[in-house]
Amino acid sequence: MEFKALQQQHNFLERLDLLGIGINIKFNKQASHKNKNGGLVTVCLLGILGYQIKLILDQLYDYPHPYVLQEQKFTAEPQRYNLTSDKFILTFGFQNSTSQHYIDPTVYNATLTIKQTIKTKKEATGQFVVSTTIRTVKIEPCRIDYFNILEVNNYFISLSYQNMYCISTEETDLYFQGQFDAQHYSAFELVLDKSLSQLGDYLILKSRQNESDKKKQDQNKSSQENDKKEEMYAQAADQILITKEDQQKTSFKFELQKSINQKSQGSSSKKAMEKNKIFNKVEFYKNLKEQTKLQ
Repeated sequence: MEFKALQQQHNFLERLDLLGIGINIKFNKQASHKNKNGGLVTVCLLGILGYQIKLILDQLYDYPHPYVLQEQKFTAEPQRYNLTSDKFILTFGFQNSTSQHYIDPTVYNATLTIKQTIKTKKEATGQFVVSTTIRTVKIEPCRIDYFNILEVNNYFISLSYQNMYCISTEETDLYFQGQFDAQHYSAFELVLDKSLSQLGDYLILKSRQNESDKKKQDQNKSSQENDKKEEMYAQAADQILITKEDQQKTSFKFELQKSINQKSQGSSSKKAMEKNKIFNKVEFYKNLKEQTKLQ
């Protein structure tokens, strides 16, 4: 009985052993059985593994050198759409603080133009020649006879259309066509600006400021020219040689310098007369010096 109890305890402890050592059984001194089929499967697995490694390396190399895929999709040029009163209605205007439309030429001016561009290809050079035509479209206050589309007439009539602008019925050859970079392109351009009456005070003030600025510039320019002439006269007087024998010339130089100083301190109205006198004295002195040398 005791032996059986010890054996049961021993078997229980063996079952709990997690550190057991495996038993290897060899056949023909080999731990595993190998055949040709296993070799083929191994070669296939190695090939697949090598191909995957190559793909990963290619992705790493192409990352700083990406390939850009470009696709050009052809879009048909929109056909010409003639703008007639039974197909197209255009109304526009300004609203005041109470959201009411109004037309007042003394407040704003509206100008509607149509821009039509045609590109013609030259057979000799293969380049396109662009010709653009811009003309003003006549607009006038809307009338009920401008609305000729039954499906939308009620909507436009419900508006205060008398205080809005419409395209005149006298206009012809109006159409939309193409897009901006197409061979044929036609579009409207609406410009709203302030009336000249609103800018009148600003223009008058600006013109007066311009006149005053111009006068100041003219005065500064004339004073600069006068100063330059004074320097020229003074330099001319200094360059004249004065000897001991020419006592009269020495006294004249003193008088000349004195007159220049008085002239610079005088009023601007006497500058012209004094300059003429100084210039005449310098010329007289030069002639006198030449005559002295000849003697």
